[in-house]
Amino acid sequence: MGIKGWIRGLKEKRSMAGEYLKNLFSDNEYVGTAGVAVTETTAYNYSAFFAAVNLIADSVSQLPIVEYSTVDKSRQRGPIDDVLNVSVNDYLSAYTFRHLLTTQALGWGNAYAQIVDGQLFPMPPDKVTPRLVVGGGLVYDVQAINGVITLWDDEVFHLQGFSLNGTSGMNVIRAFREAIGLGLATEKYGASYFGNGARPDGIITAPTKMTPDALANMRKEVEQLHKGPGNAHKLAIFDAGTEYTAISSNNTDSQFLETRKFQINEIARIFRIPVHLLGGEQATGTYQNLEQSNLFYVQFCLAPWLRKWEVEINRKLIRTGATYVEHITDALLRTDTLSRYNAYNIGYNKWLTKNEIRRKENMEPVDGGDEWGQPAQQADPTAFRDVFSDVLGRIQTRHNAIKAKSKSIDTAEEREWTANALRPAYRAYHNSEEGLDDFVRGLTTGRISGETSILVKGVMGNDRTQI
Repeated sequence: MGIKGWIRGLKEKRSMAGEYLKNLFSDNEYVGTAGVAVTETTAYNYSAFFAAVNLIADSVSQLPIVEYSTVDKSRQRGPIDDVLNVSVNDYLSAYTFRHLLTTQALGWGNAYAQIVDGQLFPMPPDKVTPRLVVGGGLVYDVQAINGVITLWDDEVFHLQGFSLNGTSGMNVIRAFREAIGLGLATEKYGASYFGNGARPDGIITAPTKMTPDALANMRKEVEQLHKGPGNAHKLAIFDAGTEYTAISSNNTDSQFLETRKFQINEIARIFRIPVHLLGGEQATGTYQNLEQSNLFYVQFCLAPWLRKWEVEINRKLIRTGATYVEHITDALLRTDTLSRYNAYNIGYNKWLTKNEIRRKENMEPVDGGDEWGQPAQQADPTAFRDVFSDVLGRIQTRHNAIKAKSKSIDTAEEREWTANALRPAYRAYHNSEEGLDDFVRGLTTGRISGETSILVKGVMGNDRTQI
C-alpha cells in the first residue's frame, strides 16, 4: 500500500474511532507556532491553565447562594434554595453543576443548561448556537441526535464569558492558543529533556580510535548509569586512557526556566489571578502583601463571575422580582480581620446595628440587637483578644516568609508595615494608653518568635508615633 493509501486508511480509522469524542467535545485541533496541538481538551493538559480554571471554578462552586426578599432583605428559603445549593436535577449536585458550567464558560466562553420544570440539565457548549430572531428575541439552536431543536431564551440558562457581540462569549482557549501552546511545548520539552535527553555535562574522549562496537557499549553503559533524573550526578568511572571534559550550562537552559515562569504569569494575566495562587513567584511591589493580593483575586477575578451567575439566576430562575440571590463572599473577604472590625466600630450606632454586624459575620441575631445603643468608648482590651492575636499571627507569618529567604526583618520597611498592621486595632478601641500596651505585650509571650516580639514591642515603644 502506498503512502497515500496509508494516510487515507489512517484518516478513516480516526474518523470512525473518534466520532463520539468529536461530537462530544468538538475539538478543532490547531497547531500553533510552538508546534503543539491546542484543543478545547488538550489545553487542560497545561498545568497552569488547569490550575487557573480549576481555582476559579472551585471558588465559585463552594460559595453558598442565598435568596433574599426585595422588600425587607430577609432571607428566603424556597425551592430555588435547594436547586442552587443541593441538587439541580435528579442526578447532579448543585456543586458539580456550578463547577461544570464555570469551567466550560472559562474555556469555551459559554456554558448552557436547559431549564425543565425548575430543574437544570447541562448541554455541551459546542452543540448550542445562540442567534437573534426578527423582533430582537434570542433563541438557541441545539444539535440533538435527531436534528436541530430550537429553545427560547427563557428555556436556557446561559453563563457567558467575555463577549464581542452580546449573544455569545469568546472561546478563551482559541483566542489564547498560542500562549497555551507555548506552555504545553515547554512542559513537553522539559519532560523529554529529563526523561530521554541524557544531556551530558561533559565529553568523553579516548586516546585511540574506538570500534563501532566499543562505542556502542560505552554509550549503553553511560545511558544506563546516568540517563533520567534519578541517575543525575552519579559518580562516573571510565577505562584507562579516556578523558572527561566538563561542559558548562548554556543559555538555553536558563531561557527554558524563564519561559516556564513567564507562561505561568501569562495565564495568570489572562484570568486576572495573582500569580502566587498558581504556584508562581509572587512579584514584589503593590501586591507583595498576600492579604491584598487575595483581596485582588476576589474583587477583580472572582466577583465578576459571581455576578454573572446571580444575574442569570435572577433572570431565568426567579423572574418574579419579589426575591433576588447573592453569593455569601464574607469567608473569602475575611483576610484583613482588624480592618473589618475597625469598620464595624465606625459604623456601629451610626448606620449599623448589632444584628446587622452579626449578619455580616454569618452569626445568628440576638435579642435587642436591632435597637440603637451607645457605643463603648472605653472598651476592655481583653475583650479583643482574638483581634490582637490575629494581627500578631499575621505579623509572624510575614516575618517567617522573609526569614525563609535569608532576609532581615529589622528594617525600616518592616517597622512601617508592622505599625500599619497594628494601627486599626489601636484606633478602633479608644483605649490606647498604657493598659492596652501592656495587654498586647502580654499576648506576644509564647505566640511569636523573639525577633518578631522585639520588633513589635519596638514599634509600640520607640516608634509609637507611627501608630
